[in-house]
Amino acid sequence: VGVVDVSTGQMTSQLRVPDGWLGLAMSPDGKRLYVGGGSQASVYELEYENGTLKMGRTFVVTPPEKRQHQDFVGDVQMGPDGRLLYVSVMHRDQIVVINTQSGRVIEQYK
Repeated sequence: VGVVDVSTGQMTSQLRVPDGWLGLAMSPDGKRLYVGGGSQASVYELEYENGTLKMGRTFVVTPPEKRQHQDFVGDVQMGPDGRLLYVSVMHRDQIVVINTQSGRVIEQYK
């Protein structure tokens, strides 16, 4: 995941995540970026400040010992107040809701 200064076209920060997919969502305050973790069945929380990214927490949707190939996290979408994160588990046709304060899955919808 990279940050580009649009005025100069220069990359100001770059950070590798264990697996990333198409999903990116920024918190309403602009301090956190959430990345769908693909085959890791997780969501990565990146901290953003002054054009720089650093790794924050990892929200595990499916623990490694229970993970199957269907547990693939794609898109992520932030709720309007920043308290809830809606996560697509693509091959299960499922939406998982994560509380961003606790980092825990609180709901699952088919």
